[in-house]
Amino acid sequence: MVLLHVKRGDESQFLLQAPGSTELEELTVQVARVYNARLKVQRVCSAPNEKMKQVLKKTIEEAKAIISKKQVEAGVCVTLEMARDALDQLRGAVMIVYPMGLPPYDPIRMEFEDKEDLSGTQAGLSVIQESEAQLWWAAKELRRAKKLSDYVGKNEKTKIIAKIQQRGQGAPAREPIISSEEQKQLMLHYHRRQEELKVLLRGSPELASGAPPRPPPEAGERGRGCRTGVRASCFCFQRLEENADDDSCLNSPWADNTALKRHFHGVKDIKWRPR
Repeated sequence: MVLLHVKRGDESQFLLQAPGSTELEELTVQVARVYNARLKVQRVCSAPNEKMKQVLKKTIEEAKAIISKKQVEAGVCVTLEMARDALDQLRGAVMIVYPMGLPPYDPIRMEFEDKEDLSGTQAGLSVIQESEAQLWWAAKELRRAKKLSDYVGKNEKTKIIAKIQQRGQGAPAREPIISSEEQKQLMLHYHRRQEELKVLLRGSPELASGAPPRPPPEAGERGRGCRTGVRASCFCFQRLEENADDDSCLNSPWADNTALKRHFHGVKDIKWRPR
């Protein structure tokens, strides 16, 4: 089963599993139905007034947990049946609170009967019609006329990030090369490195004043004190910084990336000057 991490824009929505042989027409409709069903559960959970929320608090929390975006972090796939079960739980809880039923114009009842009118509302902008839904992966639109395996191959253990989009809105933004968490860790690493270099510079007056560094101490002198070790470390760091832009090594024979090709063609040591 291919695992799809469905996103809308940059926000994770849910995980979904599908065989690689699934027709993309069927898969796109399935993703759109699950996506819209989650939106319906969210609307129903936010519709009750304060008095109803106190009575339905536990049921609302359970329903929200079923379709929560945290299911992605937990590795739990969300299906259309799970979203329908959440709606059934809410429907049963409303019937207990209002045994005589809700009036026909009540927004919760209209949601349960699929008669909601979302025109002109912010919630209506989030809904994607099944006929207008598109799936994108790796900056490519997954055409409905093809199968999922035509794009991801026949490996059933593949995991992809598929983005759902309304037709006509263009291609969604590409996924970043590194995640925000990896970027934070990278910045933290360089910040710590910079602080270490500052500490070493404070311990070496020669480097702090711009004077030429002393050569590193001999092996027998390295144990004479802390200042000697700091000076040696500063010298090494400065040498590394000075040689950071030195690319003379690229002219070495071992750096020639065409050597193997010339070896197999038998043109390794050809000289063009006459003997």
